[in-house]
Amino acid sequence: LIVGELSHTGIFEWFAVRLLVSSKGSFRRLLMLLSLLTAITSAFLDNVTTMLLLAPVTIDMCNILQVDPRPYLISEVILSNIGGTATLVNN
Repeated sequence: LIVGELSHTGIFEWFAVRLLVSSKGSFRRLLMLLSLLTAITSAFLDNVTTMLLLAPVTIDMCNILQVDPRPYLISEVILSNIGGTATLVNN
């Protein structure tokens, strides 16, 4: 429900552009930025919620760059689990 409502605002597209600019064209830097963002977000939100919020951003960025989104999504899932162990809020 939250992801559906937020997608109408265009926040995912704005966020994807900000991360792409921050990565300066480097796929490795983009992977690190996404991974860091996922771990930090997962420390404060549930892992599933984190992935529901960040997966559309990742897929949009990978479509713009014409690269396979699977490695990026897999690293986000792994770091979402790691980031979730940072607090007692997550499972």
